[in-house]
Amino acid sequence: MQTANPKIRFLCRELFLGPAKKVLFFCFTRTSLDSYQPGKTIFYKIRINPENLKVNRTDFTFAKLAPDSGNTKWAYGVAADCLYDKESSCESEGKMKIDLTGTGLAVDRRGSWTNFGTNSRMVNFKRSENGQQVSATCGGKCGGCKPLCIKLVATRTGPPEESAKTCENV
Repeated sequence: MQTANPKIRFLCRELFLGPAKKVLFFCFTRTSLDSYQPGKTIFYKIRINPENLKVNRTDFTFAKLAPDSGNTKWAYGVAADCLYDKESSCESEGKMKIDLTGTGLAVDRRGSWTNFGTNSRMVNFKRSENGQQVSATCGGKCGGCKPLCIKLVATRTGPPEESAKTCENV
């Protein structure tokens, strides 16, 4: 085999060509997508209307894409991918998490999420007892889940005393 163009020969003994014992599923990842890669959007701050406490979900002033995560920003509270339809046994990769711990605010329990796009699904929707954490895994054949509206409410405990600042301290 020490030639310029080596060739390898495989001998298959007792090769059985029959029905498979188990069906194999191949699940893609975000990196399997060539042109359209939904990104992971990280919001460092969110804009809230002080009159009604509704979140402006599409204000990306304080939002960035995570490095090497994709090329498309998603609105606050949205999870999506373009990998599988809702009947697939493969897990969706679109994930969202809202964490308002320590802010004195929580997501209003009357708020709900809905599916969008083609053959979308939402799994593992979780809301903490105090409403400060909401998460879900969503996806589809280019789809996912999004909130109809995110309205915040004050929690009973309020923010920690050390986090509050006066105008002179800012």
